[in-house]
Amino acid sequence: MNTWIRMRRCGVETSTRTALTGLLLGLLALPPAWASNDVIVDKAWVRESVPGQTAATVQLNLSVNRATRLLGVSSPLAADGEIVRVERRGGTMQTHTLPNLRLAARSTVIFGVHGL
Repeated sequence: MNTWIRMRRCGVETSTRTALTGLLLGLLALPPAWASNDVIVDKAWVRESVPGQTAATVQLNLSVNRATRLLGVSSPLAADGEIVRVERRGGTMQTHTLPNLRLAARSTVIFGVHGL
């Protein structure tokens, strides 16, 4: 089972690296309760999208000190963003959009295939 962050671009052609920068800035703009290294984002990576592609997946590690929930993702350069879980069931891959994601205290959630 893998968890991804998927961002869909607006009508404006932008690189996925620019969208990633906006996403990371959004994660850093969390409420003050998240101060003092309570949230650490590292090993963020996104592949450059191909012409005509409307979505990009963001891979990153998200570490938290306190138990909390990731309520959503956004970027000012994307039409929307979503947390997606990919699971193999009966020999096929199925994706499910999650409304939120529970983050256990002192844990790291790996978004992507290989855990970077």
